[in-house]
Amino acid sequence: LFEFFVSILDILVHDARKEGQFDSGIVDIKGNHIELKEPPK
Repeated sequence: LFEFFVSILDILVHDARKEGQFDSGIVDIKGNHIELKEPPK
């Protein structure tokens, strides 16, 4: 049953990437300078 779920999920992710609708979630943001605007909450 899990393999069936994964196969469907793979198809959905593939289609979403092809259509530009896939959100990869958290991504790394790189930079040379980081500045806090206010103290953390």
